Amino acid sequence: MRIILGNPPWRIGNRLGVRAGSRWPFTMEVTDGTRLPPYIPFPFFLAYAAAVLERERFPVMLIDGIAEGLTEEEYLAKAAAFNPDLVLHETSTASIATDLRIAQKIKEAAYARVALAGPHVSVLTERILKENAFVDFILLGEYELTLLDLCAHLMNATPLGEVNGLSFRKPDGTIQTNPRRPSLKDLDSLPWPVRHFLPMERYRDAFCDMPHPMLQMWASRGCPYKCIFCLWPDVMYGDHEYRTRDPKNVVDEVEYCQKKYGFKSFYFDDDTFNLGKARIITLCREIKKRNLGIPWAAMCRADAIDEEMLRQMKDAGLIAVKYGIESASQRIVNASGKKLDLKKAEKAIELARKLGIRFHLTFTFGLPGETSETIKKTIDYALEKDPDCLQFSLATPFPGTEYHERLKKTGNIVAGSWEEYDGSGRSVIQTEHLSREDLEHWLSEAYRLWGEHQNKKAVTKGVTAAGLQKVSLYIPCYNAAKTLTPCLESVLAQSYPVDEILIVDDGSPDETVAIASRYPVKIIRHPKNLGLAASRNTAFRAARNEFVAAIDADCVIDTNWLENIMKNFSDPAVVGACGRLIEKYQSAPADAWRATYMPQHWGEERIRNPYFLFGTDNIYKKSSIIEIGLYNECFKTNFEDVDMGIRLTKAGKTFIYDPLPIAYHLKRDTALSVMRAYYRWYSPNYPAPLSAAALAHRFYIYFGDLLRMLKDDCRTGRERFLIIDTTLWLYRSFVDTKYYARNIVSPRL
Repeated sequence: MRIILGNPPWRIGNRLGVRAGSRWPFTMEVTDGTRLPPYIPFPFFLAYAAAVLERERFPVMLIDGIAEGLTEEEYLAKAAAFNPDLVLHETSTASIATDLRIAQKIKEAAYARVALAGPHVSVLTERILKENAFVDFILLGEYELTLLDLCAHLMNATPLGEVNGLSFRKPDGTIQTNPRRPSLKDLDSLPWPVRHFLPMERYRDAFCDMPHPMLQMWASRGCPYKCIFCLWPDVMYGDHEYRTRDPKNVVDEVEYCQKKYGFKSFYFDDDTFNLGKARIITLCREIKKRNLGIPWAAMCRADAIDEEMLRQMKDAGLIAVKYGIESASQRIVNASGKKLDLKKAEKAIELARKLGIRFHLTFTFGLPGETSETIKKTIDYALEKDPDCLQFSLATPFPGTEYHERLKKTGNIVAGSWEEYDGSGRSVIQTEHLSREDLEHWLSEAYRLWGEHQNKKAVTKGVTAAGLQKVSLYIPCYNAAKTLTPCLESVLAQSYPVDEILIVDDGSPDETVAIASRYPVKIIRHPKNLGLAASRNTAFRAARNEFVAAIDADCVIDTNWLENIMKNFSDPAVVGACGRLIEKYQSAPADAWRATYMPQHWGEERIRNPYFLFGTDNIYKKSSIIEIGLYNECFKTNFEDVDMGIRLTKAGKTFIYDPLPIAYHLKRDTALSVMRAYYRWYSPNYPAPLSAAALAHRFYIYFGDLLRMLKDDCRTGRERFLIIDTTLWLYRSFVDTKYYARNIVSPRL
């Protein structure tokens, strides 16, 4: 028996929706032609259900049409090609019209039986089955084991009345709904969710500048609190029991996924992560014990955290938290069933700020007792707390929640269709004091005021007194004692003010740190040499400004280097820029752009073709580097900037080469020579007539540089990394086409 589990595409005009994995299904506006929404949750229930079926050796396929960016036609074709016997789709209230349409099409295309799951159909079960003859089964609530049970009964032709949590149409046309399956108590009995079917690099929750790709995890299920608007406990779980996984099992999963997929961070998207202090501290100790080396974040309840717990979490790598505040009115918070202690929440917020942990706050307009005054108070509260990021939304009473029943009884649900249950911009309710239009106005006003607040912050924190953008400049160092002093002196002599200087030291055994400490710099030390890409990532995470410049420790820069390079950002489309690099004691430029077989006259004019320009000493907008997923840390000494440039370019970003800003190398650097060679190697980005010449030139340059390194630099030990890096790139350029298809041809979004 062959089974497909699916999260079908959901697009309405220029809006893309997310459902599976989101407790609050909604749509987001995207630019024309874009197939991926900016936020993509991991489809937890589908992935766990697929894992359960695989463990029992059922042939199964999981298709996430949203994360894969599929059209309905592409999704249907992919599903039909698997020739399934059963197709299960996860649904939601706002997407139900789309869900039913696609379910009917897949029934016709694949000739398979169709099952639906998700909160909407779990509540309106009989109605869905009566009105849609093509739907064969509905799985109620938490459905992993129900699906397994259903498949076993279908395969063995045993009575479906034995399958708890199932609703189905009997042969005589009547509908039978079996008793609901109790929520799963032993979460560790489940296998880890399958990920091999899915485009794992695309799942993203880009709050607080979390590095990507990000692993989304569950360490628990359920919530003991009784928010009247929350969809999960009452509808998906059917109770308020809080169930947890063994911390060791959780960290085993994180460690495995990090090694297999190369995640740069992980996020616990639990209903409420931080319940049970002893468990959280045990989990943190396990994370530290494994020395995973990547940051993480969690969805937490603000009044259930204390300083000891938060410090333990930070020590284990926590860099961001999400807190659901909902309202600045304690009366409204209590009336909503959340009963969050706002005074304790404020302490948790300030504690996070004190510890340097970023925080994301969520607020909801339209809860019981809401007025214009309480909304104003909530907006003022949000601006005063000044989170790193936030979310304002409209209370959306999904069927099955207590709030839906209340509003239905009072006649205050004003939606004309299920499609309107999209709290990202449209209200489906009115309250005693506020109309639908009032609520929508306040949502728009809240985001307007937040935007103004952000702009004021940018003026205050991101611009100098002279009206110039503030810049963080970092210098990656390893055994840089001989050249760091002139390097730092050239930075301090810049005509354009440098707001922040970061030294990222890779465990230098020489006097590098001692020399750096004599200057007004912030020093970040790695315990050992992690390589250049890791050093760059550390600097981007630590930098406090949007513009982040970099120079090598063996370089000095012209007095007007930063002033000239910053002029390129007058064009808002530009995300990065670089200048020329010249060997200090040689007359010939050391930068690759003078390669004689290039078609352009490189000279002194500004070149604006990003396919050829992937900078050396450069400056980027931090937000763009975070968005693209930071540097690939497999490159220890070379090509991390080439890789970044290619990925930025393929993502539609603009990078500028400007010959006016000039940096000088103080000493001959083998890394520079190999880096220069690679600019000439990358023939896929050359015009077609030059590809053959470039191909031949690759081998000439590559082996010439390797011979020189082996002759001149063996005593330094650095050639091991250089040879590994260059060989790796040569292999990927010619052989590993899957690498380019995954990491370069398609942006890592």
